[in-house]
Amino acid sequence: MDTLGDFRIQAMSDADYDDLIVEVLHKGEFCLLISQEAGFEDRRVAIQPRRDGQPWDFAMKDFQAVLEAAASRLWELRKQPGGSDAAGGSTVPN
Repeated sequence: MDTLGDFRIQAMSDADYDDLIVEVLHKGEFCLLISQEAGFEDRRVAIQPRRDGQPWDFAMKDFQAVLEAAASRLWELRKQPGGSDAAGGSTVPN
């Protein structure tokens, strides 16, 4: 898990997605999910509602930095041709 100020970024697999996703938390609260189901160049951001119903309010530079860090993390962990991830491990479950 990576930390950028009040943000935490965690790449993970999820049964609802074929590829890895990134969850982003702000001050411990889940605020967005980044998926790459349509390919790395077509990543999608799903911003979640806050528990208290108030709008999210971030400094633009901090939000941009989080999105860039999340994209970098997905790129580092991307699937490689032949069914392995960038770290050399298999992407095929045991």
